[in-house]
Amino acid sequence: MEKQHPKEALIAEKALQLFLRHGYPKVTIGDIALAAKISRPSLYAAFENKERILDAILRDQADQNEMRLKQASRSVRKLQSRMELLFSIWIVEPVAAVFDQENARDLVNNCAVYAPAGVEALYERFEANLREILETGATRKPSGVSLKDSAHILSMAARGLKATTKDVAELKRLVAGLISITVAALE
Repeated sequence: MEKQHPKEALIAEKALQLFLRHGYPKVTIGDIALAAKISRPSLYAAFENKERILDAILRDQADQNEMRLKQASRSVRKLQSRMELLFSIWIVEPVAAVFDQENARDLVNNCAVYAPAGVEALYERFEANLREILETGATRKPSGVSLKDSAHILSMAARGLKATTKDVAELKRLVAGLISITVAALE
């Protein structure tokens, strides 16, 4: 977990507010510098472009997700409960927090276009947490599929659900179904 410098954290915070309010494509480096009350050269000294700022935002989100998961899962032992916690923190809650805001939804749906490296790093961490849950909670292995591949399949499915569900209720229902199918195969 990499700790951000206070100036970088401020820039990332202000940038996220602007991205959610106006949409990522409409926000300029100048807008972010103005919101953070710093000069453009100072901003460029911290981040070379908007993509790097979004990468930092995603890295911070992953750090927070891992902290929350670690704290919340201390007393949770059952595979289904651990998976529900993971998917709630990493998939459902971030979408639910912004679903009714058009520009925020655009950021969720197109983040992989805006900051591909940051999104890949985020999902690698999600998948690593998921794999650890599967490895410690599965009582049997699925036929012909490793737990590593199972985690990858579930991660890709989660990405697809985030991008295609019409509302938060549908996302919750389909994530619950995905978890139920997985638990049935592994317990």
